[in-house]
Amino acid sequence: MGAALTIVSHELSQWVATGHAFAFRLIQIRQIANYQTGQPTLSKASRRAAGRGASAGVILGNDAMGRHTVSVSAAGFAQQFGYVANGICNADASAVDQSVTVLSGGAVRDAAGVNVSAARAGAMYANPITSEVYFSEYPYEVRQRNGQAYIYWHPFVTQTPIDATLSYKVSDGGSSTGAVNTGKGAFQTHIRTGPAPALNTVSVAVQASVALPTIRNNALVLANGSIKAEMEASRIYGVLPTIEKIVGGMPDGTFPDRIVLDAESRSARQVEVQYKLLPADYQAMMVEADLFENGSIVDTLSGSHKKDVGAAFIQRGQKFDIHKTYETRLVLNRGTAIQVESDPVRLPTRQRLITFASGVVATVEVDILNKRVCDIPGSLAFGFNQGVRATLQLQKLGPDGAPNGAPTMLFSNKAFEAGSFTHLVEAGVLGSGTFEMILTAVGASDASQPDEARDRVMSRFVEADQLPVAM
Repeated sequence: MGAALTIVSHELSQWVATGHAFAFRLIQIRQIANYQTGQPTLSKASRRAAGRGASAGVILGNDAMGRHTVSVSAAGFAQQFGYVANGICNADASAVDQSVTVLSGGAVRDAAGVNVSAARAGAMYANPITSEVYFSEYPYEVRQRNGQAYIYWHPFVTQTPIDATLSYKVSDGGSSTGAVNTGKGAFQTHIRTGPAPALNTVSVAVQASVALPTIRNNALVLANGSIKAEMEASRIYGVLPTIEKIVGGMPDGTFPDRIVLDAESRSARQVEVQYKLLPADYQAMMVEADLFENGSIVDTLSGSHKKDVGAAFIQRGQKFDIHKTYETRLVLNRGTAIQVESDPVRLPTRQRLITFASGVVATVEVDILNKRVCDIPGSLAFGFNQGVRATLQLQKLGPDGAPNGAPTMLFSNKAFEAGSFTHLVEAGVLGSGTFEMILTAVGASDASQPDEARDRVMSRFVEADQLPVAM
């Protein structure tokens, strides 16, 4: 059975997998019985400054179809990777695959290993894409068989940094700044994502000149050769976060695209900030919405979903000032190298023009015995947040609460300043019954924002000192 391998990282800031799950970057770990060139356990520090995690090469055990487990652990992180040997390495082989290995970094993954590497569509990706080029060198010796020289390869590869020529290309309209040599076999580039939201695949083409051992005229010759390879280096999302819709309004559904404020300039109901992330398969580490007041952040809201569509919520009772400007924007992956922001969107606020409206019962008392009538007026009270032009009506209601007859107009298009007011009504004028007070108003400076308030009012006749009924 394959033995377990444990790799312990002192600091694992990012775990990077690029197609070579455990690449031969810093050390080889060997598990073959008679060759003590490596150990089954390795401790090493990751490379935070380079935006890389830790990596190690793995050579599987010498049993065909053996199962091997690689366990990786660090502070707050643990994961296992399984390998199955699916072939046999013949130590008597007369040739081996001479190749280059390219290890690329710069991608970012979340705690679950999901690729979250991103920049706004059409923008530069913050991390450099790094590539390290290694030549696979196998130890060998020249042997004779029936008088003919041949190369005997030992099955233990050493990965050696090698000078090479690199070029990068990016899919979906993305581009590269070109390869910059940063050391022996080390290169980096910066990537601009394509203009449309998409997953941008970064591939690297490598060409290297190497000395390859060969047999000519029954003797060993080191011949100059060229090795070419092309492979995927990274995947970077070009992301476009957008705020799609603001859902606010009144409890009755009016003014749905506005934040309606109550008399104290607080949001009258919960406001939904609906958003969309493109491409739909991109999953952010976090999604938040900032609330701005005159350009300064006054609140940060959590998004409901990390991919595709979601919403953030401004809670009922949030304080606003109608004399200030409010905006919101999405922020993905805040505080990281892959922070992406949406364009800000204006939040239209609408304070209610009418602060309150209420009615007091109007009464007519009739003293039949003394032939006197006392009319006690009812009071209709109301208030406004700003200057308005208002109309007040009383609509009589039937026993079922439905309108009964035409409404009585008390005043129409009358100018009021901000403040509280009363209007008296007499039961003798109205008649007895239940009425609905209907107050409508429009802003004195902006008639496009109407408001309305209603309340029930009673008007009644009361007989006093009634004559006794004869027995």
